[in-house]
Amino acid sequence: MGSDGLYQTPEALGWGVLTPPGFPARIAINAIAGVIVVPILAFFEEIGWRGWLLPRLVDWVGSRRAVTITCAIWAVWHVPYELAGIQHLDGVPPTWAALAVPVGIFGSGLIIGWLWLRTESIWLVAIAHGSLNHGGQYAFKFVSGEGQSIDVLVLAAGGMALIALGVIQLRWPNGRGLMAK
Repeated sequence: MGSDGLYQTPEALGWGVLTPPGFPARIAINAIAGVIVVPILAFFEEIGWRGWLLPRLVDWVGSRRAVTITCAIWAVWHVPYELAGIQHLDGVPPTWAALAVPVGIFGSGLIIGWLWLRTESIWLVAIAHGSLNHGGQYAFKFVSGEGQSIDVLVLAAGGMALIALGVIQLRWPNGRGLMAK
């Protein structure tokens, strides 16, 4: 266990070391994980959120409200992960992450919910969910950890951008969003 109270990868494995010759291989491994492995894990989460909860709420309150309610529950559901340090961000206190991360999760949920409404494909939303998870986690590997307030602001700004895109998608005429043909 490290001085921050988290379990760290042993330095002997060299996982935290990135050399110029190793960079292309690391990018390839992350791309494979982002497109294959992470969506498989997200698939199981999507069975519950978009495969079970969202369709039931659509029948009860309509599409847009159902997506919004699902997103709110999904965002709050992630707060314990932040507070427990499971979704750890270097230099960002868990309480700050618990305030900022749900904003991005809510925004991601709007986009994933819209995608579910358009396709009703559990695999497509799992790929979107996994890609958003992987991209966000990979991006924060490069955060310095020195300016925690800046890191949280960047995280919150990204979340607000996802919310804006999700609202545009859901409010677009005929529910087609920006992806209309």
